[in-house]
Amino acid sequence: MVIQSPIMKRNSGIELLKVIAIFLVVFTHVSNSLSAEQLLNIKYPVPNFNIFFVYFAKHFGGIGNIIFVVCSSWFLCDSKRIRIEKILKIIVDVWIVSVSIFIIYFLFGLRANPYFLVTVFFPNLFGTNWFITCYMILYLIHPGLVFITDSLKQRSHAIVCIIIFTAYFVLGFIRNELLYSSDLIVFVSIFIIVSYIKKYMNDFHSNIKCNLLLLCISVLGLIGLYSCLYYLSITVSVLGGKFLITSFNNNPFALFIAIALFNILSNLEFYNKLINNISSMSLLIYIFHENKCFRLFTREKIWLWLIDRFGMRYLIIMIICFSFFLLTVSCILSFLYKKISSKFVLELVERIGDFLIKVGYLFSNKLMNIK
Repeated sequence: MVIQSPIMKRNSGIELLKVIAIFLVVFTHVSNSLSAEQLLNIKYPVPNFNIFFVYFAKHFGGIGNIIFVVCSSWFLCDSKRIRIEKILKIIVDVWIVSVSIFIIYFLFGLRANPYFLVTVFFPNLFGTNWFITCYMILYLIHPGLVFITDSLKQRSHAIVCIIIFTAYFVLGFIRNELLYSSDLIVFVSIFIIVSYIKKYMNDFHSNIKCNLLLLCISVLGLIGLYSCLYYLSITVSVLGGKFLITSFNNNPFALFIAIALFNILSNLEFYNKLINNISSMSLLIYIFHENKCFRLFTREKIWLWLIDRFGMRYLIIMIICFSFFLLTVSCILSFLYKKISSKFVLELVERIGDFLIKVGYLFSNKLMNIK
């Protein structure tokens, strides 16, 4: 099995959108550490704009996640092929980074319980980076989804889109436990909706003004809904933390924002090497900045130092600066990782892939011989 990198130049409009998405994800994770009880010690909303913003920042990560799924679905809905080396490379990269960073923390005195060690050494299995695990499952099942969508006529496909949107972006949004909603089901639903847009809504996809209008309405709708629920939660104590339902991945406004941004930026035909390089490292950036050891044992300590040093007055500025700093450091680490380990990782992936293919053929042949 020979692994080759594509030499075609990718549209930097879509790559720019991925860079924006990874920043939104970093921004949310930074603010999530800040919202920990040991930092702000706040369980319920209070009439304070800084706290209002900290909780609102949770939405950015959901929007970033949906953007990645929309971008991937746009290209995967035309493909029925699974590249096993792609999955293996993700698994190997996640494992190497997870174990390497743990070893560094261990050398500096970290002692962990057995369960923590298991999650470090099997990060994909235990969903340590849940988005990556969920994305890999979506990628593995996408040929089946393509087969289903290709077999549907336009009206049937449209009806399916209406049903899944109502089920998981309306009913599931109101109450997340309804109809067995999960992040994977939401991702599959996005895939089916994006497939319909690509096949039958070309005019909508290329209409910049229409998508700008959709973007503005969706942003205002998201802010308005969150604001209403936030301040209702202040005045009606029984609502408690219900205002945070708007930060889930099945928020319909977040879906519309992601689709509108994709349609706008994908129509910007240009090429920028720096943007494309950063975008190509988005997976590694995610792995580095959200590493479990760093997330639990370092990021909160940095916040404790920042709050002790600067107080709460410049909280929003600190979140923005911390996010840019963490994104920059993660980019540098991702670049160094690629330079140092890319050849080794590709050779390892090739050997594992060849072995798995042989095993797969062996068992499939035995299965096919069973009458």
